[in-house]
Amino acid sequence: MKIFRIISVALIIIFGNTFSNAQNKPECKRHREQIKAERVAFLTDALSISVKEAQKFWPIYNDFNDKIEKLRHEKYSSMNKMHATDATLSDKDYQNFIDKYIYFIEQETVLKKEYQKSLSKVLSAKKIYLLYKAERDFKRKLVKGLRGQKPACVH
Repeated sequence: MKIFRIISVALIIIFGNTFSNAQNKPECKRHREQIKAERVAFLTDALSISVKEAQKFWPIYNDFNDKIEKLRHEKYSSMNKMHATDATLSDKDYQNFIDKYIYFIEQETVLKKEYQKSLSKVLSAKKIYLLYKAERDFKRKLVKGLRGQKPACVH
């Protein structure tokens, strides 16, 4: 009877975590969408771009962010795999990881250069500068707002 109780409690914990994580996913998605909407409003206000500029700017901006997010996801996924197998790795494995990590950084730089080139066809240098400044300011605002709060969604 005692073993049945232990197994039951273990199953409740396992399935409870699974169901609670599944419930958090829509909440996390809403949270990310809310942050994106706030970012768009913040950047739009900071840049004072015209309707014509906005029609060309936002597709470039969104495409870049999608690509950089995908690349960073790959980088962090690779890092998580390394951490999971850390105890069994050889020096060669570590070197391969370091090479792969540097590759991701190089790819981010290539994407940023392409982004800069595309932006310069749509916005003046001053507005591009203001964009970079506004992105930094938005991140600071976001971090400042999150201080002392329990993370709503952990990726």
